[in-house]
Amino acid sequence: MSENPTAINFRLATFYASYPELSQCDILHYPQIAFVGRSNAGKSSLLNALCDNKKLARTSNSPGRTQTVVMFTLKEDYALVDLPGYGYAKTSKTMRQSWGILLENYVKQAVEFNPEKGLLGLVIVVDSRRLLQDMDKQMIEFANFYGINICIFLTKIDKLNQQQKQQALNQTQKELQDYQNTTVLMGSSVQKKQGIDLLSQWMQQNLQS
Repeated sequence: MSENPTAINFRLATFYASYPELSQCDILHYPQIAFVGRSNAGKSSLLNALCDNKKLARTSNSPGRTQTVVMFTLKEDYALVDLPGYGYAKTSKTMRQSWGILLENYVKQAVEFNPEKGLLGLVIVVDSRRLLQDMDKQMIEFANFYGINICIFLTKIDKLNQQQKQQALNQTQKELQDYQNTTVLMGSSVQKKQGIDLLSQWMQQNLQS
């Protein structure tokens, strides 16, 4: 982390609440950044690595662990949001549809509740071996419509060789060339924490903009 005294210390993140319904959420006005992605892309693990706390966001070997909107706060200044993973095949169609509605409603309400200082960034976590899937692209379209800054974080790059890493980066950047306010970062397993410093910088820039 930066030694800048004004830098946000993500290690201070603490669990605030888990919301199955957005109507129960009372901190949508907080400046916040949300994490979303396909099940098993490493979303919760990335959040834990960022905050240097393996127990912050619940992880599991079984995809689809996050089923509600989970919020963490940094003192009373900012919020980090762990959104339900999408695309898990073993989840019922009805449940997947309800998660999709929850995701869209969260983005819409967070933006409308506090247009200038509400949802300031969306981190879309993507498995670098599979790249952008249809649901990822839908989230990009949706966030782009609302003018939200987007970070595509490619995980698990330690599973790729150097040529494959470059191909993954080039392909992702190519697919994003028609969208505004998008950044692509790459990182590996949570143990190595590659890319975490760059993600932290991106988040701080957006939260303090």
